[in-house]
Amino acid sequence: MKKLSLWSILLVAAIAMGLSSCSRSSATLDYIAADADFVMSLNVRAILENAGCAKSGEGVALQGPMAKLLNSSPEEGASFREFLEEGFVDLDAVFATGTFKGDAFMIAGLKNEEKLRKFLKDNDCEIEPLGDFSYSQIGSGPTIFWNSDIAAIPFRTWGQPEKLLAPVKDMIRRAEKNPISKVSWKTDILSSDHAFGAFVNMQNLPSIVKTMMRQQGLGAATEILDATLCATFDLSGAKAIMKFGYRDADGKPMTPGKEFQKYLAKIDTGMMEYLNKYDVAMAAGAIKGDFPWKDIIEPVIKASLGAGATTQIAMILPYLEALDGTMIVAGGPRNGLNSFNAIASEFNQNWDIIFAAQLKDGKAATFVTDLRDLIQSLGDSSIAYSEEDGTMKVDILGGPSFFMKADGNNFIIANRTITKEGGSSVKSDVVSGEKSVFAMNLPKGYPALKEIGAEWGVRLASKMSGDDQTVTELEVYGTDKPLLETVLSTVL
Repeated sequence: MKKLSLWSILLVAAIAMGLSSCSRSSATLDYIAADADFVMSLNVRAILENAGCAKSGEGVALQGPMAKLLNSSPEEGASFREFLEEGFVDLDAVFATGTFKGDAFMIAGLKNEEKLRKFLKDNDCEIEPLGDFSYSQIGSGPTIFWNSDIAAIPFRTWGQPEKLLAPVKDMIRRAEKNPISKVSWKTDILSSDHAFGAFVNMQNLPSIVKTMMRQQGLGAATEILDATLCATFDLSGAKAIMKFGYRDADGKPMTPGKEFQKYLAKIDTGMMEYLNKYDVAMAAGAIKGDFPWKDIIEPVIKASLGAGATTQIAMILPYLEALDGTMIVAGGPRNGLNSFNAIASEFNQNWDIIFAAQLKDGKAATFVTDLRDLIQSLGDSSIAYSEEDGTMKVDILGGPSFFMKADGNNFIIANRTITKEGGSSVKSDVVSGEKSVFAMNLPKGYPALKEIGAEWGVRLASKMSGDDQTVTELEVYGTDKPLLETVLSTVL
């Protein structure tokens, strides 16, 4: 076997140690402490199969776009395939864990030590003993440690072997008393049913980080600092689903800032009439007029500007307290990828941006009047304004122009003429009935997609599911291939 380059060996290790089948063994979890700062699991078999590869014996046969990637280096590609099919680590048990001090490592059950040793020797890697472990440094990169049960690769690539191994041994010692395998709700998150699973013990964050978060005005939502942040990522055909939420010490779902949930309302999809065909991405939410803004912004501003920032609070608060209903921010590029290189004076020709909000009675007209008075008071010759049909246009010399309008109790500001033509590629059924949404829809034939050779469309929607979880769905459409295979086939 020819000697592999450092990047090749690292990629082999990352892929092989990330493979997992449809039933993840709990054996490796016996070596991870239940109070670990964070743990992540990665089902690379599911990911690679979604990318067009196929199951092969103990491993996976690289096909489609992944095979194309490896074929760019035939000798190393052959080594990849041989390595993946041999499978000397337990492909059902792969995790990354560690501490917030930076002592992170990958860990997997060791399945065949002889094959591991042979692979390392064939690639000119020296093998040395270290107590109950053996180890080998991969080129000038990371070091792999193993005993009769597990293999581990610290993320840190420098230092004495004893120091690199210390976090692994400490985790094993802690796990002997309290393994994560005994905590069912955590093992469910790390299950191979998910392409990716992770949790972070927020209570283990460094005290300085907790102090900063409290100072930034989290208010009653600071209960998350005693919670566990959980996330899962699933792949199914052309769709990916990510779920995000918090759990308490017993694993029960939490609702951070629950006392504020009662002030949220359902989005009025009628506000989407102000959008047009260029508005391919939008964020929307709705709040009630009695939302306690002062309780939210006062600690935030004081934390940023100091306890004496009463003037700034007095200026901002009336405008926030005028909000009563739906708010939408939307936009998109007019000229495909070229829009991202536009200079300031060409902003309006390349981008569409709009903000629309429902306000309390009479407040929309007040907003427009206040902004007109502010511009007049500045007396700046580089800023000019004009009014026509109830819409105020503001022109900035050498920069973009924008329009403002009070349409009943709706306040709208945009960098284009304000109309009610509708036509956004984000459809109202994605938003209807929701309290908070971020959505995007790039249809098949969309300029930015055509420029990268994509013969498909892509849509994304991120929503609050109930009060305790955020669910994000990403989907490609107009193709009969899975999501990753579709994207990688285009990119590669």
